[in-house]
Amino acid sequence: MEDLSFFCGAVDSDLYISFSDRACKKFLGDRAEGLITDIMMEFDAEFFKDACERVLMSGFEEDMLISLERPDGVYSPFHINLSLSEDSGVRSVMFKASDVYLSEERTREFRERLREYEDFVSGMGFFLFKYDRDSGNITFFSFENNEKKILFDGLLYEWVEEEIAKFVPEEDKAKVASFQTILESAAESCSVTFHTSFFSEDETSRLMQFTGTTVIASGGERHIDGYVMNVKDDAKTPVISTMTSTDKDQATGVYDKDAIKDYTIKTLSNMKDDEMVWIAIFDIDEFKEVNDSYGRSFGDEVIRALSRCILHSVGVSGAVGRFSGDQFFVCVSGMDENDIRGLFTEVRKNFEWEILSIRSDCHVTLTIGTVSAPLNGTDYDTLFEKLWKALYIGKGKGKNRYIIYREEMHGNFELPKSESAGKYVKGRTELLAVMISDVTEGIIALGKGAVSPALKEASDVMLLDGIRIFSGPGLPCVFSSAEDGNDVMPDEVAESIINSHTFDQNGILMIDRVELCQEKDPLIYEWANERRIGAVVFFAEKGREGKVERVFSFEHALKSNNRRWGAEDANYLLIFSKLIALALREYYEVGESI
Repeated sequence: MEDLSFFCGAVDSDLYISFSDRACKKFLGDRAEGLITDIMMEFDAEFFKDACERVLMSGFEEDMLISLERPDGVYSPFHINLSLSEDSGVRSVMFKASDVYLSEERTREFRERLREYEDFVSGMGFFLFKYDRDSGNITFFSFENNEKKILFDGLLYEWVEEEIAKFVPEEDKAKVASFQTILESAAESCSVTFHTSFFSEDETSRLMQFTGTTVIASGGERHIDGYVMNVKDDAKTPVISTMTSTDKDQATGVYDKDAIKDYTIKTLSNMKDDEMVWIAIFDIDEFKEVNDSYGRSFGDEVIRALSRCILHSVGVSGAVGRFSGDQFFVCVSGMDENDIRGLFTEVRKNFEWEILSIRSDCHVTLTIGTVSAPLNGTDYDTLFEKLWKALYIGKGKGKNRYIIYREEMHGNFELPKSESAGKYVKGRTELLAVMISDVTEGIIALGKGAVSPALKEASDVMLLDGIRIFSGPGLPCVFSSAEDGNDVMPDEVAESIINSHTFDQNGILMIDRVELCQEKDPLIYEWANERRIGAVVFFAEKGREGKVERVFSFEHALKSNNRRWGAEDANYLLIFSKLIALALREYYEVGESI
């Protein structure tokens, strides 16, 4: 019997599986002929695609951790090795997958990498430390020639009394005392950095940085791992702060709502000219369903798991607070956009894996909204309003994603009136249903005058970058809300769209990624690519003789490359398209501009 914890195969440039060994075929089952990204979570699929492109271009191997869907529908973390294959002159990407939980070989490799990390840290002149919360013992050590060298091993208070009293100047002892308090606290998580001067035996002063983070062992034990390194005397010194019981959310150990708000306001007011500050809200998707399905006790564990994952990723770059039941607020500084994207991706992956390790049948996702200062303002209330827009848009687009607020893309988006107060008054499904109801009532009441407002409403609610309508002989464009204005649809493109075999029985053709139809539908690809369309839904309306009389095009632009169609989008676009088509037949001449 094949071992499904290890298998290999290859994908072509479009990510279709072109080769699979017996174990891989068994793992994939009836999915063996499709896209390999279909068995990955959405954000993992994007990373996998990017990595394959790099391998094809550079020829270098890449390693990654990816969640793959097993035949029973459960996701498991796999280590994936990618390499270039040029069999018979055909370039493809070979993949070797091994289950992280089941592969002993992979575990050994991770341990080897840990040793490499320890060698690197020691080679850079760092010291490592480990604090055991249960025993109160702290150990400082380094590695020389793969051997551990103990520098201090004893109780934390002994280290403070013996080492700190002797080598730390008076003005820095308060920082060390705060550090000691944080390590000894009962909080479930710890993430701390501070600078302090140290005198060596020859009384030379050195500025040292301590950095520590809570680590959860396989048995559930918690200890704090960290390192100590030399820093430049003119380095920006972090101010270590202790969290009092009145500032702390008792269930998770992070800041409470008021405390994280105060922290954010202070951070914004102290922001340097060349500094970037990000604020973000992490919201657990469908958390009520988690509570209803698995019980409130498990729901509490989900919340604690998320707080641990966020704290681990934020580290010393900022602070974390619990904003409401299943929402966490984060304020970080010193990161650029690539850094913040990496942080969000890391939190989402770690959170999903941690929950799956607790319950393999529970798949929990996050939606994250974020905004940066000073690009989008420096006032807390102004930024918070924009932050909430980003989160709301992420929820509206189908959840399980992050949205970075951009004024040019999201500035015109209006929240429902009570939304800025922090409560969702409408989910996406309700918004879409309300839109259909409004459009129906508008057409009944206003007739022709309802069409243009209906198109605008659909564009706003569904976050579309463009809507085009082609109507009449030769399918001229009679309406376009896209940036490039009115348009034409060449006969051959119209023919390709109309005759596409991927239209469903209702006349809907949904293309989630235009780039993937380059070979199958090159004319559609060229037409969409010229107009910078990244994803599109076509609706083809047929007349009495069965001939297509109108084509609707609903578009996401390439610049919005993180947008995807939600599961319910096709249904609502179908209903909306039929309503508008009915209004066009009733009130407009064929080919008349709207």
